[in-house]
Amino acid sequence: MVAISYLRMNQRQQAGTMFGQVARDTGVPETIRQRAVQMAGVLGVDAVASTGATARVITPAASNEDTKAQ
Repeated sequence: MVAISYLRMNQRQQAGTMFGQVARDTGVPETIRQRAVQMAGVLGVDAVASTGATARVITPAASNEDTKAQ
């Protein structure tokens, strides 16, 4: 919540640092840590190397045009 507040106050560096701290905290649930890694990355903070997280490939859902053809 604090990191989001920093974003709303246009303090991107502080927000990125806070998201990086959340990403490194092993007491935080994994799903939240993954999201914090993403947010930190968008804000220019490399939180991936410190968490030991692995990259995941996500396949996009079929578009409406793809489903109409079936």
